[in-house]
Amino acid sequence: MPRIPKAVCAACLVELRIRRTGIMVEMQRKTTTDEGHETIEPYYKIMADIAECPKCRIQLAINFAKEPVVEHWQEGYYLGVASMEVILT
Repeated sequence: MPRIPKAVCAACLVELRIRRTGIMVEMQRKTTTDEGHETIEPYYKIMADIAECPKCRIQLAINFAKEPVVEHWQEGYYLGVASMEVILT
């Protein structure tokens, strides 16, 4: 059976390589206030890996965990854990 790549760079057509494992990613969401203003607020934090193209060096967060580590309403969400921020649209 052939080996199937997990992620491929669309520009370079080479398989991405894992550069860092177990990073925290903070997912954020856009919401609209009662006054009609768009805001961005924390949603949840989840673990993922960083993959990189060996040619063009683009980096992607991949291999997300199945469940968040913590959600915005849970105690401890705002503890000082460094994370990469992603806005869900």
